[in-house]
Order: sequence, then C-alpha cells, then structure tokens
Amino acid sequence: EPSRASDVQGAEQATDACNHVFYKQNNGFLILYTAIKDMLTVRNCAVMWRKEDQSVVSSVPFKGASEEMLAMMLQEQGGEIESATPAPIMGPDGQPQIDPMTGQPLMGYNGRLRKTEKKSIVKVEAFSPENLLVQRDWTSPLLHDCPYVSRLMRVTLSDLKMMGYDVEPEELRASDAQDYLGEETGQTSAFNQDTQDTASTLHMQSTYHDDDSMAEGWLRIEFILADRDGDGIAERLCVYRLRDKILKAEVVSHVPIATASPMLNTHRWDGLSIADAVSDLQRLHTELLRQTLNNLYLTNNPRTKVLTDANWSPLANIDDLLDSRAGGVIRQRDVNAISEQVIPFSAGASMPMLEYVQSMRENRTGVSRTSMGMNPDSLNNTATGRAMDLSSAMQRVELIARVIAETLVKPIFQGILKVLTDGGMEKLAFRL
Repeated sequence: EPSRASDVQGAEQATDACNHVFYKQNNGFLILYTAIKDMLTVRNCAVMWRKEDQSVVSSVPFKGASEEMLAMMLQEQGGEIESATPAPIMGPDGQPQIDPMTGQPLMGYNGRLRKTEKKSIVKVEAFSPENLLVQRDWTSPLLHDCPYVSRLMRVTLSDLKMMGYDVEPEELRASDAQDYLGEETGQTSAFNQDTQDTASTLHMQSTYHDDDSMAEGWLRIEFILADRDGDGIAERLCVYRLRDKILKAEVVSHVPIATASPMLNTHRWDGLSIADAVSDLQRLHTELLRQTLNNLYLTNNPRTKVLTDANWSPLANIDDLLDSRAGGVIRQRDVNAISEQVIPFSAGASMPMLEYVQSMRENRTGVSRTSMGMNPDSLNNTATGRAMDLSSAMQRVELIARVIAETLVKPIFQGILKVLTDGGMEKLAFRL
C-alpha cells in the first residue's frame, strides 16, 4: 500500500509482481488450499518461501551454419556445441550452394547447441505442520521475531549434493538415528519407530545396490537469534544442520516461514482448528444416531420369546423362527409357544437432541443450513430474516478469513517482496 502519492505506481507494480510470483511461478491455489485445509483440520499450517537457483538446460538446433556463424552463436548465446555434422549449405531453392571460386558445394554444419541458463526464482511451498518447530513459549502466530523457528526436511544425499553441500552418507543417515524428531514435534514413539525402520530399510537397500545417492536423513533449516560476531546484539541466523554437522550459517533478513490457525489462542503461537471445536459434537451426534437406529431395528424386528418344556426343549420349530420371510409358516406344539417381546419406539425423543447438536455445530462454526441454501422450514424465510441469517452466520466465517489474511497470506506476500528486493534476483517480465 502506498504511503505517498509518488509511491502509487511502484506499489501497484510490487503488488502485480508478488501476485505473478505466487500464482505463476508457484501454484498459489494449491499452496493456499493445502495450508487452509491443514489449519482447519490439524490446528496449524506451515508455509515457507525462499530464493532458489534453477538451471534450465535447452538444446537449440542449427542447420547449414558456417564456422564463423558457429563462433558468433557461441559468443552471443553461450553454451557448447552438443553435436555438429558436416553438411552442404542449401539455398532457398533447396539445392546446394556452389562456391564460385572452386566450383565445389559450400559446406557447413548441422547440429544442436546446448545452453544452460541459471535462473533465480522465489519458491513458495506448504509443508507438513508436523515438521515445523517453534520455541515452546512463543506467544504469537507471527514468527518474524521468534527466537527459534525450524523446519525439518527429509532429504537424500543427492538433494544435498545439488544444494552444493559435501556430506558423507553415514553423516546423513546418522541424522535419522535418534528420537529427537518425535520429542520436539510431539509425535508418538510409533512414529519414531517407523522412521527408524524406514531408515534401516533404506540403509540396507542402499548397501545392497551399492548406491549411496538415495541415502536419506533429516535436514534442519533453523532460523535463530544469536550473537555471532560478539557485539552484544543478536542477529538472525539461518543454519542448515544435520544433527551435529552444520552445513551453512549465514545472516538473513527475516524468517521465511508463516503459520496460522483458524481460531487463535491468546498468548500462544498455536491455535484451535474447526475440528477441535466440533469433534465432541461429532462424537455425540454419532452416538445418538447409533442408538436411534438400534431402537428402530428392534422395533421393526423385535426379539421372539419361545416357550419350552422342563428340559428346555422348545415347543416350536426353531428353523421356522429363524426364517423371517414374509408369509412364512411357523410350526408349534402349543398355542402360546411363541410371543414377541414388543420394543416401544422411543427413539423419537432423540430427534430434538439431534437437532440441538446440529444447532450447536452451526453456532460454533458459523456455517448454518439457512446460509447454505433456502430452507422451506426456516422461521426466517423472508428477505429480512435471510439477511439476518447470512449476517450472523458469516461473522465467524469472515473472522476466520481475516485471521488467514493477517497471519498467513500477509507474511507470505511480505516475504516474497522482501526476497525480490534483496538483490540477486532475475528481472521479471510479464503482461499487466
């Protein structure tokens, strides 16, 4: 947003650039969908943005190029000649061109020119909130001032080589051999055991195939406040670490990670999800519906009482009783041998309770039946009543949307603009 009249055009261009990076260079819809669904179901989401250098390899064909033309192509476009085969230079009529001095066909080269272009882009990705570590006593969902924020990332030795780090396979596997992951993320010991089993299996597979490039481990990307230069002022450091081995440590400008919850808890960085608000109602609704159906089953198909003699032998044919087809015949030796245990249908009393649970769910989530569509049985089936329903139902939904905007989308776009303006980025060109 511009603060002065001279900033209007620049602010518009910055907005367009950030939207281009988020929706064109990255799949912005999928990022937001994943993050919002995470926060609605498992309390928190996690989104990270960072500068990423990509190498784009292209192969350009050439035909009938002379040595001078090849030298000019290499000088202007760079790259290297992938293949070159001598061939006569063809004229516009499709016939070989003749050298007027020698009378021989002019010779050139057919082949391909291989070019490697390096581009710097802003990569935005939503990752599992289980792999987000935040200082335990942090009191805000905004992480820009948090003393410790970290992302755990499952990587292979090949991934680290592509990042430019020289790591031994055993060092990478050792980062996966402890239970620290489950302790800090709150996972169960079963998760830790599965992780160790997976690592052991991968280790055996890599040893068997004599290929260490796919060895896996956990990379920590940590953003900490620490006094590195000893001047008494803490700087924001970005540390890439494999357990006890530090791969990189550099000063950065901000924490490129955002997290959010649909319902904020004051003085806590993690909040509540919609599932937390309605999970007890869901269990109650399921139990009431199950008991209602059980009562309906017994009412429609009641238990049968059979008269027996002193030796507990039934005075009616049991096979006939087990056959419940319509119009079936039941054989009995006594007129009072068979009777039904009548079960009264009392489940009707559960219907108001089910309706009450439904109304509680609507009050907690803000999503009501009348707001989703016209209900002929609604009491507010008028223009004024509909407006009241929509206004009250949308208040909580709008609050959740505002929380998402302020705690998730706003930090993401601020971070994208920060990366774009920090320098070292490729120039963007796109249609406005």
